[in-house]
Amino acid sequence: MTFIQITSIFGIISGIISLILSISMLKNYLETKLSATLVLSLILLGLNQHTFLLAALILLPKQLFFVAFGLFITLYIFLFFVLFLVFLFFEYLDSGTVHTRLLFLIGILLGICYTILFIPGQLQIVFNDTFQVWISETDILFEGTLLVFGTILLYKVIKASKAVFEKTLTKKLKNLFKQAMIGFLVGFGSIIFLASIGNVIIPFNFIVGAFLRGSYPVILIPCLIIIYRAFMVNPYSIFLISQKIYKLIVFRKDAITIFEYEFLESPSKSAILITGAIHGVSSMIQTALGIESYPKILKYSDRVILFEFQEDFGVALIADSDSRVLRDGLNEFSSKFSQEFKNEIKNWKGKLQDLNKAFQIVKKSFPFADIE
Repeated sequence: MTFIQITSIFGIISGIISLILSISMLKNYLETKLSATLVLSLILLGLNQHTFLLAALILLPKQLFFVAFGLFITLYIFLFFVLFLVFLFFEYLDSGTVHTRLLFLIGILLGICYTILFIPGQLQIVFNDTFQVWISETDILFEGTLLVFGTILLYKVIKASKAVFEKTLTKKLKNLFKQAMIGFLVGFGSIIFLASIGNVIIPFNFIVGAFLRGSYPVILIPCLIIIYRAFMVNPYSIFLISQKIYKLIVFRKDAITIFEYEFLESPSKSAILITGAIHGVSSMIQTALGIESYPKILKYSDRVILFEFQEDFGVALIADSDSRVLRDGLNEFSSKFSQEFKNEIKNWKGKLQDLNKAFQIVKKSFPFADIE
């Protein structure tokens, strides 16, 4: 078996694995509705297309020049697309959202990269008769633009990683994130490093250079599995990395606290004081506006309080920002708590009889909270 055939097999295996992982991650997105999970699925899908194209190019005969050129163009398009998605992914981890202005600037840079691909002389392909394989040669403008894009991406990865480790995370989550980071850095680093080294060596030793350029799927395969495993141990780990949840409080509508659960340690005061403040603010808003409905959210500095109200009680969730995931969890908790403790709340005697059952409701309603 020749090294060309081996390289092609590596590409096919890597493509199959990344496709399987992409589909699995897409199922995870349908369950969690987390945008970052969808981006991760698209990254894996982009890698799938990239590695399949690599395998196809290696086996393409000399007569199909235009097909080979088109495949090389598509190969680079998918590569840029994947790098762009990696940037979005780490931007989300860094700030919990994707800033429109920054997205616009990166989109412009991505468009420049695509445009340069079609400038005559920037991308050339030649067929090596000795080894019966197509290889590409890129000019300095294309390589310079790719270097700028790669530098910005590396900066974002480092900045996001630093931001994540500075956040209050459980030891388990930090270990999972370390695994994912190793997978990202080694996997994508191997694509850039091996391609660069291969380009340098090809003029002196074609076999070694070409083999290095096409062998990155060997390293990419285990890295993809590491990334996938790190995020699938807890499907909501991406959410936990980018958002903080502090406290859950259940209170009667006369401001009496029924139950509280603290997700993270915070300098906030006792639940009784918080409940009293919430009741006071809600009453003032209702009186001032002449309405009977309760607020859905209160914002203050770097905190938000999300509300869900039932017939006899309300639930407040304190976090650093609002999100659909938190809303869904809060709504589910409120409904289950009402079903389980409806009679106790109506005939309140100052103590919840089954705290363990209440804790289990928290655990089931907020599966993303990494509750031990």
